Amino acid sequence: MEDRLAIASILNVQVVDKFHRYLGLPTMVGRSKKEVFQSIRDRVWKRISGWNEQLLSQAGKDVPIKAVLQAIPTYAMSCFRLPNRLVKEIESGFAEFRCSSLAERKIHWVA
Repeated sequence: MEDRLAIASILNVQVVDKFHRYLGLPTMVGRSKKEVFQSIRDRVWKRISGWNEQLLSQAGKDVPIKAVLQAIPTYAMSCFRLPNRLVKEIESGFAEFRCSSLAERKIHWVA
């Protein structure tokens, strides 16, 4: 830690936390990628849970998925390779929203 402080004082820069964010993304990604990118999953699930209160037709559910939900992780995916588990959780949320509400468990078919 002393080395970091010494280098920071020589270069006249600040020492930042490891999960400091810039433009909504972490500046550094450590070993726990799940913890770092959890905010992306939370934002997607927050939107989905808000929309489940509305009565939307099957085709009406495609519009918010394509316009809003897919835009949330796109910027992060252009900068980082997201963990496969996170991508599967987000895709699962899309499918559950499209086929039913989160409270009901229904089968969604893959086309």
